[in-house]
Amino acid sequence: MSKIISCPNCGQKNKINENADSTQAICAKCWTKLNAPKKTVHAPPPPKDPYTPPPPENNTNSGNSGSSFGWIWLLVIGGFIWWVIAQDSNNSTSTKTTEKSYARAKPVPSYPEVAMPYNGQIQMHSNGERVAPFKIQTSRGSYYLVKLVSKYSQKPVMTVFIRGGNTVSTEVPLGTYEVKYATGDKWYGYKHLFGPDTGYSKAESIFTFENTGYQISGYTITLYQVSNGNLRTSTISSSQF
Repeated sequence: MSKIISCPNCGQKNKINENADSTQAICAKCWTKLNAPKKTVHAPPPPKDPYTPPPPENNTNSGNSGSSFGWIWLLVIGGFIWWVIAQDSNNSTSTKTTEKSYARAKPVPSYPEVAMPYNGQIQMHSNGERVAPFKIQTSRGSYYLVKLVSKYSQKPVMTVFIRGGNTVSTEVPLGTYEVKYATGDKWYGYKHLFGPDTGYSKAESIFTFENTGYQISGYTITLYQVSNGNLRTSTISSSQF
């Protein structure tokens, strides 16, 4: 091991071996004697006196009373812990039973299932002339009912039924719309749609179908996930559909 000592005369930094006699060290540049501090060694602290416990008290009556009192407390605490565990066990059993009962209590429609509409079936709710192109693409696995709602009056304009995996090309009246759609596997008519299992969604974009004087603008939407897609949707309730 070595240490660095600066020369008090010229400031030269000198490397000194810790094991050498540093009191005789001189500067390698100007030969001035270096003030090398001596290594200090601290002696270990003196050992502490060993701890001697005090002798036990010879009080028979006091010892028996304390022991009995301690046993009573142990019994009380043990009984309380047992009662808490039993209550927690009962609550857990009750909760699990409730969850199982809830899972089995799936609502059953009281209305009959009917035949699916044909692919591309349209229902109109306005008298506007259908001139703007509108194309809807879907994936397999579900059926879709797409609804166009006026952005300003919030009234439905038309609906289009699409069977999963199919594409529908149609025309819609000019206007600015919100696009909502319902999905499901079983059809119960336009009042109950796909029953209690109906899923409801809404496109976050607003669609404006207009005549620019040179052309009539239209849209193509895809109701399944695609890479680099720009149509975001969100889940809504049945009352918002």
